Amino acid sequence: MSFLSGRWPRKTFNLVLIASLIAAYILIEVSPFFNLVIEHLGIGALNPVLILLTVLLNIGFFLIIILRLHDLNRAGWWSPVIFIPVVNVVFLILLIIWPSSTERHKFRSMCKTFVKILAILFLAVLLLQVDDDLSVEVSEYVSLIENRVANGSEAYLYLNGMAALEEKNILAQGRRLLTHYNNSPKNLFGPVSETKKLTKDEKLPTPDNKNKMYCQLSKAGCLNKVIASSNHWENQIKKFSVITKRYEKFISYSEFTTMTKADIGSPLPSYHYLTFGNKIKIFSALSLARSGKAEEAIEMLLNDNKYLRKHLVLADNLIHKLIFINLLSNNLDIIVYIHSAYQVDKLTEIAHLSHSEMSMKYPLVREFIQEYNMFLDADRNTDGWNGLPSWMVKIIFKVNMTINARLMSYKELISLDNLPAEVFAKSVVNIEAAPKFEPNYRNYGGSIMIEEPITYLSKYIAKVHDLDAKISLANYLLSNKTQPLESPYGPLYNKITERDNFICLDGPSKEKYNIRCIPEKI
Repeated sequence: MSFLSGRWPRKTFNLVLIASLIAAYILIEVSPFFNLVIEHLGIGALNPVLILLTVLLNIGFFLIIILRLHDLNRAGWWSPVIFIPVVNVVFLILLIIWPSSTERHKFRSMCKTFVKILAILFLAVLLLQVDDDLSVEVSEYVSLIENRVANGSEAYLYLNGMAALEEKNILAQGRRLLTHYNNSPKNLFGPVSETKKLTKDEKLPTPDNKNKMYCQLSKAGCLNKVIASSNHWENQIKKFSVITKRYEKFISYSEFTTMTKADIGSPLPSYHYLTFGNKIKIFSALSLARSGKAEEAIEMLLNDNKYLRKHLVLADNLIHKLIFINLLSNNLDIIVYIHSAYQVDKLTEIAHLSHSEMSMKYPLVREFIQEYNMFLDADRNTDGWNGLPSWMVKIIFKVNMTINARLMSYKELISLDNLPAEVFAKSVVNIEAAPKFEPNYRNYGGSIMIEEPITYLSKYIAKVHDLDAKISLANYLLSNKTQPLESPYGPLYNKITERDNFICLDGPSKEKYNIRCIPEKI
C-alpha cells in the first residue's frame, strides 16, 4: 500500500508510530543543541527550531492518525480526541490494537491534502529564512577598518617584531609573524592552529616579572619597592638598554595601524616590551633625580608623555589605548613623586587631554568589526551549530539582523565618546542599567549570541576620563595644593580620599586599577 493512500493498516501505523517516537526522543533528548537550549532557558522555551520540529512531528502524527482512522472507516475529524487527557491514552491504544475494517473503503487518497501541507511548510521555511538588509553604517565601519589595514603600518610591524634578538631585523621579524598569522587557517574564534610564537632563545630577554622592581605602580606599596631597590636601578638600565631604545623608537612613530584582520582571537603584538621599556625609563628618571637633577628628570618624563599622548590619538584597538593610558599614569606618579621628594620649586602644569587623545571611536569600531566578522563566519560555517543543516541555521540565525542589533549597542557606546566627563558620568549610569534580555524569535540564535550586553565597554571609555581626572589631581599636588582642585567629572566628584598610601580623586566608576590615584606617602 502506498504511503499516501487513504488508509494505513495497523502494522504500518504501529511501525511509523514507533519510528516517530524514536525520532522525537533523539531530537529533543539526545541532540546537544536542544540540551543546550533546554539548560539555558528551561523546558518550556519557545525555541524556533524546537517549535518547527514539534509542528512537523505533530503534523506527521496527525497524518498517520487520520490514515489509521480511515483504515477503520472512521473520519479524520476524530483525530482531535488525542488532545483529551486520559481519553487520548485509550484512543491511542485502540488505534494500535484494533484490526482493520473489512467494510468497503469510503475515504479517498490524501495525496492532494498532503501536497498542500508540504507546500505550506515549504513556504513557511522560506519565509522564516528572510533576513533584514544590512545597515549602511555597518558598511561604513567595515570600510573604515579595512582601509586602515590596507594602508599598512611600519609602526605596527616594529611593535610586532620588537621581541627580535638584538642582531635581527625588527621590521622583518614583525612582517614574518604577521604573514604567518594571515596565512593560518581560522575558525569562528581565531586561528585553527597555534600562531607562530618565538621560543625563549629567539626573543630579546626581558626583566623577570617576579622582580619587585617591576611591580605595577597602581598597586599599593609598589612605589615603595621601586624606591627601596634604588641600588639596582643602574644595573637594570644598562642590562636592558636595548629594550629602552626600542621603546623610545616605537613611541616616536607618528603613525600606527593594527594590521591584523579584526578577528576575535587575533594575536597581540609585543606590548609587554613597551611596559618594560617604560619602567626602565622611570628608573632612569629616578636615578637622574637622585643625582641632583630632579628638574631634568621631570622634563624627561614630560617629554616622554608627549609621545605617549600621541599614541592615545593613534590607538585603533582597545589594548593599545589601555596600555598607553597605564604608561601615562605611571609617568604621572613618578613626576609627582620626584617633585615632592626632591622639593622641586619649578611649577609644572600638565595640560588636560584633548578630545582626540580621549577618543575611543576607533577602538570601539574595531571591537564591533570583530563581532561582525564572527557573525559572518557563523553564517558561512555551520559546523558550530551542532550539525544543523544550513537551511535550519538560517531559520534561527539571521546574520544581518544580528549585526544590525549589535550595531545599535555600539552606536550607543560611541555616542558617549563625544561627551564631556561631567555629562558622561551621568550618562554611563543609564547605559549600564541594561534592560532585561528579550530574545527575538525571528532571530533566536542571533539574539542568544548577542545576549551578553557590551555595556562593560563603557568602563574603558571611563578610563580616559579617569586619566584626565588624574591630571587634575597631579596639577593640584604639583602646585603643593595651592591651586584649586577641579575634577573633570564636576563638583559632585571634586573630593579627595586617601587609602593604601594613595591620594585619590572621586569618580563615577569604581576604581580597580587606581587610575585616579597617585602614591602620596613613601
